[in-house]
Amino acid sequence: MRDKIPYEKVRTLPMFRGVDDAVISSLIKASAAKLKRYGRQETVFAAHSAVRHVFVVMSGALKISEYGENGAAHILRICRPGHIVGLAHILGRLETFPGSCTAVEESEVLVMDIDGFNRALKTLRYGPLGENLFRMMSDDLLVSWRAQSILSCRTIGDRVMTYLRWMQAETGKKEIVLPLNRQELADLLGVHRTALSRTLAQLVASGQLACRKNVFRLLK
Repeated sequence: MRDKIPYEKVRTLPMFRGVDDAVISSLIKASAAKLKRYGRQETVFAAHSAVRHVFVVMSGALKISEYGENGAAHILRICRPGHIVGLAHILGRLETFPGSCTAVEESEVLVMDIDGFNRALKTLRYGPLGENLFRMMSDDLLVSWRAQSILSCRTIGDRVMTYLRWMQAETGKKEIVLPLNRQELADLLGVHRTALSRTLAQLVASGQLACRKNVFRLLK
């Protein structure tokens, strides 16, 4: 479903921090931007599809998944409001998305034509917009590093606790609310769901963790 673009909300996006309204308007127009709504588990784009658009999360959450040789899914990233899906494709000019993108919950997404976006960006690359995009690219690299660090943990318990500590530091809240079900959390951590459930029960029993559905609290 497509809706009218909420311009006041668009102006608050991290990519447009410090950018003149006239520049934002011209970029929105040049990229033929549209606001689309996706329901839970609805596909935004499939793996290996051609890169024709860049996606900015306005509300809700999207997950980027990759599938291994055995068909098992591994979640590469959860994208929340303000995140740009396809940023590397803008700056690196890649032709296909290596992974798939699905809405974790009901989400609003700003969808922009990538060719129009790039044409407009040529004259803006060294202004505030360009600086914001490169800063966000650095954030993406940090997320990738975190993902590799999680996967390098030897035990499932270490993966769980490492991920939750990062999420706690990111949100600044004692309770961590994840927009993921157990299977999705298992995919994110690169483990089987049954092994994850068993590990969560052990962490709760040992007094390290309290959890209720998708709400977690670190106790140690």
